[in-house]
Amino acid sequence: MARIKVDGNTSIYALAGKYISFSPVPEFFNQISSFTGYNSVMIPVSTERYGIKPILDSLIKTNCRGVLIDTPHRCELNDWLTSVSDEANNCGAVNIVRIEEDGSIHGHNTEISAFRRAFPKITSEELREKRFLSSVQEA
Repeated sequence: MARIKVDGNTSIYALAGKYISFSPVPEFFNQISSFTGYNSVMIPVSTERYGIKPILDSLIKTNCRGVLIDTPHRCELNDWLTSVSDEANNCGAVNIVRIEEDGSIHGHNTEISAFRRAFPKITSEELREKRFLSSVQEA
């Protein structure tokens, strides 16, 4: 089995959330990285004590390249990011944050596109021109 190489050129990624202690994502990421030879590592970071924004600030300062955002923070970031993809903006949730070398942070939502691809395969129904979730109304 390949080993993870950690050195001055290693790209750092994180899984950040309040309930991440049981998540297999960092282990899967690290196994895939070691297998493919991609010089990267993913670390789990709990937001329970400090919240998501101070954690993201710290990750930016440590040259982290990206963060998977987990519960309960996916709907808290849109106004705080440098940019937000159309999908993340439309659904109001960010599950991936990409951090550029200049410190800018860009939010994405990969679950919407995954759902769009999976739904027809599971149900044999197309989603085109169907509205099945109403937008959230502001109070």
